[in-house]
Amino acid sequence: MKAAKITVRILVILLTSVCGAVFGILVPVFLMGGDSDGAMRNISVIWIIMSLTGYFAPCFLVMLDFPKLAIAFSLAGTALTLYLHSAIAEFYTASYMYLPQIFMTVLTVLYFFAVNPQLISGANQKRRDKLNAPAPSILDPNTRKE
Repeated sequence: MKAAKITVRILVILLTSVCGAVFGILVPVFLMGGDSDGAMRNISVIWIIMSLTGYFAPCFLVMLDFPKLAIAFSLAGTALTLYLHSAIAEFYTASYMYLPQIFMTVLTVLYFFAVNPQLISGANQKRRDKLNAPAPSILDPNTRKE
């Protein structure tokens, strides 16, 4: 499980550094800098807030090992991304800008289960069976180790 935690953390950092920086910060800044109307500027501000909520906050929370809070921020970012995608459809034709955010949410959920393996039913049952196993007895010949 430790390897899974490290792998997911590395993927979260890579996804945040590439997709979060490019799609979340640079694109709205370029859109705000161009000749656009007020609606596009408002959408760009929402876009920057979405990227801070959906990319950067979950990344920092995963690095600080707060997986529940990271899931909450990641789901909020996904909701904002899907809202933004529906609002920007008439201005901007990029149709798959929401996919990195959904992938980030999936990675955050995977990290949550890598940190808390007892929440997975199979691992929880194995742990319960191990805890409830009978202790070896010196009086019972069937439980003695030879």
